[in-house]
Amino acid sequence: MIRKILASAILLLSVNAVAQNADEYLQNTLNRIKSYSHVYIEFDCIIDSQIYSGSAYMKGDSYKLVAFDQEIICNGTSKWTYVPDDEEVVVDKVGKNDDNLTPLSILDKIPGNSKASFTAKTNDTKTLKVKGEYDGKQREVVMTIIDKNLQPKEISLIEDNSAKRIIVKTMKTDVFPDSIFTFDEAAHPDVEVIDMR
Repeated sequence: MIRKILASAILLLSVNAVAQNADEYLQNTLNRIKSYSHVYIEFDCIIDSQIYSGSAYMKGDSYKLVAFDQEIICNGTSKWTYVPDDEEVVVDKVGKNDDNLTPLSILDKIPGNSKASFTAKTNDTKTLKVKGEYDGKQREVVMTIIDKNLQPKEISLIEDNSAKRIIVKTMKTDVFPDSIFTFDEAAHPDVEVIDMR
């Protein structure tokens, strides 16, 4: 009888320790990513079985996203949406309700006060799942993390029966110039600028 109680207590403690380790691992990963001043990634985005390739430069509230046959450039106060095929760029003010459109912005949508759990482990990676409510919606984020540098390899967001999956092909933290976060009209003289600010 004592052996059964002891075995049950050890099992409960080990399950608790794994949950704590998953939460710690998630927090360490998020802190590591947020500590980078500059991030550049190349990625594939899978939405409704369609694969889109792209790249993104990110620094604080500024970003440049090249994907979906357009470029979205934001310097934190203005946002340029450039569609090369249409030869036009629309300029808007950044509003407080605007979503950051970068691939890593999924990390900002991880439900608060929810527990992480490991769903898979290999020699090189760990996969975590975080499930909970965010902005009144049920949301699940699944992340595969490269162990040696705590960088995301794959991030999935599932909410309202739709799924988005980001596969990170390259992630660099090299410094790049701030000029990348402004649309260069001189370099695009034939592009019509529609200023909505």
